[in-house]
Amino acid sequence: MVATELGSVAMVEPLIQHEGIEPNIADLSLETPLSVAAAQCRPDIAEMLLSSPLIDVNMPNWQRRSPLVKAINSSCISVANMLLARQDCDVNLADREGMTALHEAARIGHVAIINALLSRPDIKLNLLTQESGATPLHLAAMGGHFRVVESLVKNEGTHVNQAQFNGNTPLHLAAYFGYTQVVQILLVEIDGIEFLRENNEGLTALDYAAIRDHQTITKLLEGMSDSRSQKMY
Repeated sequence: MVATELGSVAMVEPLIQHEGIEPNIADLSLETPLSVAAAQCRPDIAEMLLSSPLIDVNMPNWQRRSPLVKAINSSCISVANMLLARQDCDVNLADREGMTALHEAARIGHVAIINALLSRPDIKLNLLTQESGATPLHLAAMGGHFRVVESLVKNEGTHVNQAQFNGNTPLHLAAYFGYTQVVQILLVEIDGIEFLRENNEGLTALDYAAIRDHQTITKLLEGMSDSRSQKMY
């Protein structure tokens, strides 16, 4: 563990090759050498650790965060890709808050990692966080990460109208925070977007945009409402 924290390749390599060394040994925070290498974005050390037949690529720390999530949190795509290339890497492992690797990548807005995660056939797109019931799309919309939103909605398995526990959809969040590009993607790219849907307080995305004085978004949503009305007559 000390060798990993110091970032010493020369120290790690002979330790990994030693038959009596346990590569998954954890410190008091349950951080393993692989977790530390991922957090510090050390692909050289991560590669050595992954060469051990005894390595557990999913061993979480005390927060239940896996090495993959630690790599994503550090925006370390090199280590993330190493982990994603392994079939034994559990891409859907959730931490104590219900955050998965896809949630974390969506939260920070890392498009390359999002696309790498979406390439895994076992990825689950609509898992909910514990406190708010947010999907990765909710977090991307809330953060204004329009490129991530674009990647997620192009996947047919993404529930674009999924509501959080308070009834807010991704469109509600984008309208509330004033992210015009996200709103445009949701309105243009998705045929079945429920732009008139109300949350638990009876508010629509248009209501949020108007209340927050996001004039461009208000006009976009009003245009959708006018278009819907014209089609009805």
